[in-house]
Amino acid sequence: MNDLVTRTYAQAVFALDGLAEGAESAFGNGSRRDRVVWVVVAIAIAVIAAVGLLTAWWLACRAIGKYPTFSVPAWGKAGSYRAWCN
Repeated sequence: MNDLVTRTYAQAVFALDGLAEGAESAFGNGSRRDRVVWVVVAIAIAVIAAVGLLTAWWLACRAIGKYPTFSVPAWGKAGSYRAWCN
């Protein structure tokens, strides 16, 4: 029984050591820094999509001879945000 516990403990220690080495090599290779790049790319795509939607709204309103209008409710009162052509 004692040998089994010792062997299991040794396997666990070696497994944890391998995980630490893998994490160090992954960090050294820049895989953690790649995540920042993906976040920046996702934000850029979201901004481009938002500008595209605003442009489409503007063009749709101008096509019928009106201007886009955006209404924001008062700070202290309930209400809803509205967007329409005026």
